[in-house]
Amino acid sequence: QNTPVTYIDGNTLSYASIGAAGSTTNLDGLANGSTKKPMTMVNRSGQADNGWFMRLKSLAKGSIRIVHNGGSPGNTAADARTRFPLEVPQFTTAKLMAIGFGYNDFALFGRTADAVLADMTWMAQQARALGMLVVIYGASPWVNGGTSANRAEAVRYNRLLRAYCNVNPGIRFADAGKYLIDATNATYNCPLANMIAGDGVHPTPKGANQIAQAIWDQLSPGWQAPSLLVESNAD
Repeated sequence: QNTPVTYIDGNTLSYASIGAAGSTTNLDGLANGSTKKPMTMVNRSGQADNGWFMRLKSLAKGSIRIVHNGGSPGNTAADARTRFPLEVPQFTTAKLMAIGFGYNDFALFGRTADAVLADMTWMAQQARALGMLVVIYGASPWVNGGTSANRAEAVRYNRLLRAYCNVNPGIRFADAGKYLIDATNATYNCPLANMIAGDGVHPTPKGANQIAQAIWDQLSPGWQAPSLLVESNAD
């Protein structure tokens, strides 16, 4: 049944009871424990006011909306590749896929640029086969974790990814690093001030805005946003 959610946090959600106050009745009208219903939870971070998607939506004047947010904490590009054929083909109305990985792959798991590139390009080709325009944003800089070798792999990955996108129509490289990385710093993949949050990993609202801008750079030349002018049959 379509029941509005009244509250949601990282672990729980609430909805108006369909029975008497204090009822333990499930959405399908049966007692708790007697049945199970599948449910997809959309990661809130992708839609929060300080997330890059909401800022991209603003740049596109509201003409982009989420069909599915596949973000999952702790996932690598390899994890996403495993999940891809199970999740993405369900969303046949999607026309655009924006995808990016980096920190978990390089800093936490020490993966190589070539391995991450192989996963990302496989997903990109699958999305193209489903008729989607693909924008891949490069690995973002980080402060905490990893080694100089991990950081160097992230930089190499961004270069390889750019070269791949340049020769594959319908797959575009969003150069987030251009806006986020301090190229004058001797440390590989070091962020500019105020781009990365206190946890050393996730972008600040300012950083999220720059990721959105990098994605929009690859969409705006031919993006057809709807007119916001008010009109009527009397005009």
